[in-house]
Amino acid sequence: MSPLPLPRAESEKRLALAADATTLSVGAARRRHRFPVLAISVVYRGVKYPFLLR
Repeated sequence: MSPLPLPRAESEKRLALAADATTLSVGAARRRHRFPVLAISVVYRGVKYPFLLR
């Protein structure tokens, strides 16, 4: 069940933070290195703007 959007005033502004964790693989198949990546983004009007990659 998905949440229903609540009605809000046009002047109301909301920001949300999103955290994404993944791994990046670099190298050939036999010598593949994996690096963990954490991305923190601000979500504004349905668009994610990343501001921290670690």
